[in-house]
Amino acid sequence: MNQVTAIAPAEGQQPLRFSATDYLRMIDANIFGDSHVELFDGVLIEMAASNTKHGRLLMKIGHLLELAYTGTGFEIYGDIITLFDDSNIRAPDIAVVDKDIGDRKQLVPTDILLAVEIASSSLALDLGRKRIDYASAGIRHYWVVDVEGKRTHCYTDPQGADYAAILVVPFGKEVPVPGAEGAIVIA
Repeated sequence: MNQVTAIAPAEGQQPLRFSATDYLRMIDANIFGDSHVELFDGVLIEMAASNTKHGRLLMKIGHLLELAYTGTGFEIYGDIITLFDDSNIRAPDIAVVDKDIGDRKQLVPTDILLAVEIASSSLALDLGRKRIDYASAGIRHYWVVDVEGKRTHCYTDPQGADYAAILVVPFGKEVPVPGAEGAIVIA
C-alpha cells in the first residue's frame, strides 16, 4: 500500500475500537466502499489508494507467481482479508495459499505460505509492524517489495515476533519462490 492514514483522537479521547466480527460485518455491508481498510489493535486504519508503480508491480508479481506455481496446487490471491485475531485483520497485496480454503470469505495466517506487501510510502509499516504481525501469526514467508529502493526483502522462518532469516534481493536479480521450483525476477 502507499500510505496509511488515521484520524488522531483529540486530547483525552480514545479511538473507537472494533472487533474482527464488527469489521467483517462492515465489509459485508460495504461500509468502506472501495477504500482499503485494515484493523490494527481494534482500530480501523485506511490505507491509501495504489499509485501506478504499486499497481504495475502488483500485477507483474502476481503474474510471475501464477507462472511459478502453475501445476503445484497453490492458489494466488490479491488483497484478501486475513483474520489474525479478534483485533487484527490484514489484507496482503498478494497471498500464496497452499491449501483449499473452501467457501470461506477470508484467510487465516496458517493458510498462507507467502504474503507479499508492495511498499511505496508504507515501507516503514511493512518492514516494521506488519513484519512483526506476520511473523507472530506464523506466516512462513513474507516479502516486502520496496518500490523506491528497488529491492525485495524476503523474510523466512518465523520465530516468535520476528523472522530468523532475511534475504534482500535487488530488482533484476532472482528471488527464490518458496514451495516452487525456481525463482522470479522483479524489475
